[in-house]
Amino acid sequence: SADADEISSMVNSLGDLPLAIELVAKTANVRNLKSVKEIEEKLSSFNLSSRIKSNFSISHSRNKNVEEVFGYLRQCFEVSDIGERHLKILAQIVCLPEKFLHLVTFTEILSFELEDKFDNHHEVLEEMFLILDDLSKKGWLTKSKNSETYKMHPIIKEVLLFDFLDNQEMTFPLVSNLNMIIDFQKSKESYIDKKKWIPYCSSVIEAISKFKNFDNLILEFLNSFIVLLEHFSANKEAQQICNLFHEKVSANISINTQVRFLDNLGTVNRNLGAIDKAINYYSEAIN
Repeated sequence: SADADEISSMVNSLGDLPLAIELVAKTANVRNLKSVKEIEEKLSSFNLSSRIKSNFSISHSRNKNVEEVFGYLRQCFEVSDIGERHLKILAQIVCLPEKFLHLVTFTEILSFELEDKFDNHHEVLEEMFLILDDLSKKGWLTKSKNSETYKMHPIIKEVLLFDFLDNQEMTFPLVSNLNMIIDFQKSKESYIDKKKWIPYCSSVIEAISKFKNFDNLILEFLNSFIVLLEHFSANKEAQQICNLFHEKVSANISINTQVRFLDNLGTVNRNLGAIDKAINYYSEAIN
């Protein structure tokens, strides 16, 4: 067993940060590093000690120190080693609720972008399991002990989301899939069946609200979600979403999608009794 002083020294070199210690331990396990000396040599090759001493903080998602944390995590895990498909899955998971989700749920809403190679649903489940299990072994996800459920640590989610802010197309497969599920014109699921997806959509909305701008697909998703919220009389929540994204509607979005969004804005405000605002939005839609 390793000497207590060696372990204490290594923990100190990691800044006594619980998450850093946990992630390095997982990485050491995956890479079959048997001794403290091997782990320290690996850390030394990444020059992590200088990063750890920088006293970083992640109190705000746009704090520039988040970049230091992400750089540190990338060094720990060598994110480039996980492959493009794994990275695309991570980019979608980062938008999901911070709770344990079942393998089947991930399969329903995440996109491989390679579905044609699978002959049946069982093969899809198996492929998703292999990806999620690999990500959990490398520390990007946490797997529950007693079931095939996974979640992302909130700190990892924060730094990953920061990295994807300028690469929003990485989240498009998830947005597209959810839109297909909740859009009443594209899915035959009942209102009650669609209700279970509201927390997932809300989590995605929170993530993409940090984007500086967005394209037609995201506005179509917003329209579908607003209609779903209206059906369950969640007009306050729908209004908050409308207000959050109204100023971000850009000229590159199709006229029909913009008109539908403005019409939804009018309906939400009408339902809340804000008649004057509703009339203004309806007028804007007509013009």
